[in-house]
Amino acid sequence: MKTLHAFFVALSCPAITCTVGADVFSSTAGTWALKEIEIPVAVNASIPTDDFTLTDTSTVITAEATYDATINDPIPENQSGQILLVGPALQEIGFLPNGATMASTFFLAEENSIFAHIFSDATSHIMAFAVKEPSQILLPDLEGNWVSHFIEVPRTVIGGQLSLPFDTAAESVSVDASGGTGGAGTFSIVDGNRVNFFSEGENELFLSNSSKDVLITSNTFTEGLSLAILTKSPETLSLSDLEGEWQVLSISVPNVPNFSGSNANNSDFEGESGKIVIDSQGIIQGPDPDVVSINPDNTITFTDVDNFEATFSINESKDVMVASFFEATQITFQVALRLKETVTTRANTLVVKPLPGGGHAVEALGSGALELLKSNDLRNWSLIPVEVDGPFQREIDPDETAVFYQSIQ
Repeated sequence: MKTLHAFFVALSCPAITCTVGADVFSSTAGTWALKEIEIPVAVNASIPTDDFTLTDTSTVITAEATYDATINDPIPENQSGQILLVGPALQEIGFLPNGATMASTFFLAEENSIFAHIFSDATSHIMAFAVKEPSQILLPDLEGNWVSHFIEVPRTVIGGQLSLPFDTAAESVSVDASGGTGGAGTFSIVDGNRVNFFSEGENELFLSNSSKDVLITSNTFTEGLSLAILTKSPETLSLSDLEGEWQVLSISVPNVPNFSGSNANNSDFEGESGKIVIDSQGIIQGPDPDVVSINPDNTITFTDVDNFEATFSINESKDVMVASFFEATQITFQVALRLKETVTTRANTLVVKPLPGGGHAVEALGSGALELLKSNDLRNWSLIPVEVDGPFQREIDPDETAVFYQSIQ
């Protein structure tokens, strides 16, 4: 796993001192299974072309705001660290490895059983999706209709040619209380809390979230990699159930059967993250509003102003939506997480700068009222108000590893 984002993260807190209690940390405590798929930003001579990777991580989060992770990348690696919770609403959580000054930040879905993120840099786009595993799952928990979305990418590029085409698809399966699927295959329970699917002589292991309405799996095979997310459909669904703020995360790859640098635009490799707000009538707010409609099978269709349609499945908890679709030049795999409450305006960019005489300072770029929050334990925060009129620097404690700063505006 790569450590991705600076540990200066936006925090929404109206009080002079913001205290994050153990009960907030305990809402995410447990064992989390994470699947991370990485694609390049382009395939050409100047950017590495072997940047299609899949990482599995098992993370144990404690109520004391620490974590231990086993990362297979592909060599197993152990990592311990602290957790930053961004805002009382717990919309984002950050994982800060011990001894590091950079943290990976994830959006957290409303029911505390799913988190995900997108990260892009000069060479790659990464989508990570994690489930908080249940202590136990039984076959009757699987009863209902499940919709599966997957994305498949190649493992290697030889002479500008991929080892297989990019692909995506959506499939639906009805599961009965004994794990049967009407002939498509059979589900069974493994190790008490994991789900096996046996079909056509092969087994596939799925990981469930604690709400038991999302399953994930990944595969690495000779020519490619695949990531799949399944959602258990709700029995009833209305437009008002979708009302609220959703963080939409997506990765896109070229839609060509025989890709090479000469027959596709490298900009077709994308990783994007953005927020949408859906009102009670199924309208996505904005200058060019999309329209949301509910289908008879309780999937959801998003229709934009150009009449392009994308169909999403949604889980029983109604806090995770997944879609996979083809466009003329791109294949897209998309996840939307319902956030807990309004995300406030982010503060101006914060960076750490070394000082000429030694030590470090935190620097804010831009102008406006800025307040820094400082903590030694990630729970109790003291306020440092600052009026910013242009670039601003403030010296920070010599021992960076023991002090954490966040910002509000």
